[in-house]
Amino acid sequence: MRILCVIGTRPEGIKMAILYKLLKAHSSFDVKLCNTGQHQELLDSVFTDFEIEPEFSRKANPENQSLINKHIQVIDFINKTIAEYKPELLMVQGDTLSAHAGAFCAFLNKVPIAHVEAGLRTYSLEAPFPEEGLRQCISSLARLHFAPGEQAYKNLVSEGYDDNTIYITGNTFIDALHYMKNIKKVSSDDNARIREFVEEAKSINSKLLILTMHRRESHGLIFNQLMDSLPGILRRNNWRLIYISHPHPEIQKSLESIKDCKEILIHKALRYPEFIRLIRKSDLVLTDSGGVQEETFHLGKPLIVLRKQTERNELMNFESNALIDDMQLESQIMDMLKKHIIQAFPYGDGGASQRIIDILEKYRNLKT
Repeated sequence: MRILCVIGTRPEGIKMAILYKLLKAHSSFDVKLCNTGQHQELLDSVFTDFEIEPEFSRKANPENQSLINKHIQVIDFINKTIAEYKPELLMVQGDTLSAHAGAFCAFLNKVPIAHVEAGLRTYSLEAPFPEEGLRQCISSLARLHFAPGEQAYKNLVSEGYDDNTIYITGNTFIDALHYMKNIKKVSSDDNARIREFVEEAKSINSKLLILTMHRRESHGLIFNQLMDSLPGILRRNNWRLIYISHPHPEIQKSLESIKDCKEILIHKALRYPEFIRLIRKSDLVLTDSGGVQEETFHLGKPLIVLRKQTERNELMNFESNALIDDMQLESQIMDMLKKHIIQAFPYGDGGASQRIIDILEKYRNLKT
């Protein structure tokens, strides 16, 4: 069976990497990786760390393109790739523009669609935007739904999808996390600033916070308000914070207010193994990312989600995870730093990719 896996962002690359590697090694499948290249500078390190190479790649255009223009170009590229490769199944992951474009092209070309990380929902089309709308659209087109957990499964069933097409597999993000434990290759040059910052924080008995923030709905006022409040919060409590920056121009413009704050280190995106090691060294993580929520919890660190809603609702059942309280962020951080971490694995044990392959093999046998 010919399978085309579509990715275009770093999280997609990480979440599809182990699945792609296992499919590549499987005698029943002829699999190709299609890279639509929205974040090529971030994806390159993923390809290196996981030792994979896309068979089809699109040269990325400037980051400040409109969503519409970017979507049109990605659709055109995937459509040409489908025409060339003629897949019997197209696989997409998550809720990105590339995932939606892949599913849309496959549908119009009458190619069945498999959706990895299916069924995540906030049921608010504005949060996250545009991801919530995109993943609901993908679900309506998919033939196979690979749900990361029980809640995602229930969401899909309640929406009317045939439960014979929905499979709880766990999340392939956890597979990647397990794989990264064995990766030793790290560039010491890239880590020099972080290493010094972490050592300095330890020397003064300071708590170390990690921040990632990139969602489109966070751009502008929400992001700026957080940046304005952080320096004072950090100074009053002798905390230190590392902000892992995103290359989006809107975010880069908003960093002026914190660039001279000695309690904050702004650092470019890290390679995945480096990022995981940094979370391990931290005392608390603040993020508006979906995947980072899972990684942080799996690694046993307290978490504040910088959103009013999350599609990872299972995590909110544990007291070490919370949605942001804008008015009480400082006291919320204090409280979360005292939380007891409960060991649990709501998104699987690292075997999601193999479960998906087992399902795909049964699907292939039914088609032959």
